[in-house]
Amino acid sequence: MKENKISIHPLADKSILDEIDWYAESIHDLMKDEYDVHADYYNGTLGNCYALSIMMNLFNGKFKLIQGGIPYTRRHRDGDYYQHSWLEYGDFVYDPALRIVTLKDLYYKFVVKEDEYTKEETDLNGIQIGGDETVRYRSSVNKVGSDEFREEGEKLLSLVKLYR
Repeated sequence: MKENKISIHPLADKSILDEIDWYAESIHDLMKDEYDVHADYYNGTLGNCYALSIMMNLFNGKFKLIQGGIPYTRRHRDGDYYQHSWLEYGDFVYDPALRIVTLKDLYYKFVVKEDEYTKEETDLNGIQIGGDETVRYRSSVNKVGSDEFREEGEKLLSLVKLYR
């Protein structure tokens, strides 16, 4: 995690990194130019799994948005998990927060998948993704359901189309 690189499993198609690079740059530019937000897929990614995953999904529908968690045991109680978001790309998983591309089968030995969303389902019709972690929710928590909230979401989606 100290280097600003994405680790890739030896069996993964290396061309996925070119695709990630292309869209990461566009996402970075959109968020910086339009919102003065620093969206980086190579530095400071921990804790940004929802935003990075959602934006990549919106920019490139080949990256299917996945929600779930990382199970752990706390105080001798099973069933807890750290909520997490990542992307599926064919037979592989791209986890932008952990900056890894690996085989689905390997990734799912450690992570529990609960929900998945296509690009069309991601925030286009106001559904709440990942326990109220939609892009609109994170940026406008007090405006839920308002016309202003809807307009901001529609603006973001139109900017995604422009920057792609």
